[in-house]
Order: sequence, then structure tokens, then C-alpha cells
Amino acid sequence: MNLKTVIFFLFISIGIFGNLNAQNEADSSFSDHVKIESNSTNTINGAFSDSTLMKIHSPKKAAILSAIIPGAGQVYNKKYWKLPLIYGAGLGMVYIFTVNYKEYNRYRDSYITRVNFEKDSTYSGPDHFPTISNSGLQSESERTQKNYELAAVGIALVYALQIVDAAVDAHLKTFDVSDDLSLSVRPTIMSNPYQMTQGVSPTLGFRLNLRFK
Repeated sequence: MNLKTVIFFLFISIGIFGNLNAQNEADSSFSDHVKIESNSTNTINGAFSDSTLMKIHSPKKAAILSAIIPGAGQVYNKKYWKLPLIYGAGLGMVYIFTVNYKEYNRYRDSYITRVNFEKDSTYSGPDHFPTISNSGLQSESERTQKNYELAAVGIALVYALQIVDAAVDAHLKTFDVSDDLSLSVRPTIMSNPYQMTQGVSPTLGFRLNLRFK
């Protein structure tokens, strides 16, 4: 299994685990929303304005915290279960980067030693893989270089995604999840009079309805 596949399954696993906790997050967010409304004096008919809630729980602050210390924004949002995912993915990418960068240097140094020795027989340098041919050293050097570069990209992605996640989670603190909202998806016949005159039959589709009670 190559490094691209490992990174792909790593992020897929994070996504699946996040979806499994989505319902619990929604319940927690709604509970926090109700608690804030019941305890604050800045209420209007028992409900906060979005601007007041944003001041109480700031997405900007969550993003800044995560930018300074990875995972700090998740702690601010009280989503502690995300910390093992963030640090597991981040440290995993750091480990892959470190191992491949070290091996890259060993293959490169060995190849440089071989090339210089062919030019000057008195040259002495490290040759960590005496049983590998020059072409093999070059090939392995390119492979490990590609791996540590991909790992570096993975580190940057984990860092950026945890900042975005913290900001989005903070925004969802003000999202209306009350019973005053309803969402329904219904099948419908999608027809176009012009297309029907051209011999194109109606097609089956879906209608999305969002109602405010």
C-alpha cells in the first residue's frame, strides 16, 4: 500500500468517525444553545440574536486558537473527542515525513559517494547500501523524496483542516436546530414544455422543501 493510499484512507476514516458523532454534536450544540438562552440576561422573548451568540462563542477566536495550538479550537468548542484524531493524523504524517526524509538522505549520500568515487578513486564517503546498484540508489532516493513531500502536504492539510473545523463548529453554535424548522425531500416529476414538444419525456427528480413554522 503506497503513501497516497494511506493518506486517503486516513482522511476517510476521520470523516467516517466524524459522521458517527454528528448526532451527538447536534444534541450537544442544541443543549448549549438552550443553556445560554436560559442563563443570560440579554434575551429577547427568550431567544438570543445571532450577533449576541457570536460574541459569546466566536468562530474567529476558535480559528485563532487552533492556528496557534492545533486542537485548541476544538477544546474551546468542547469537542474533546476530536483531539485524538487531529494529533493522531498529524503525528502520523510527521512520523512518515521523518522516516522517509532520513532514508532519502541515506540513499542520496550513498549515490553521491558512488559518483564521486568513479571520478576520483581516492574519494571516501558513506555508502550505506553497498549491495544496491547506482540505478537502484537513484530510484529509492526518488521514491523516498516523493513520500516525504506527500507527508509534508499531509501535515499542512491536517493543520488547515483542524482550523476550518474549529471555525465551522463555532458557527454551528448559533445554528437554529429548534422545532421551528422542518426539511423534507419528496419525489417529483420534472417536466419542461419545450422539451416535451421536442419528444423529450418528463424525468423523475426530487424536491427539497425547507419550512419555517
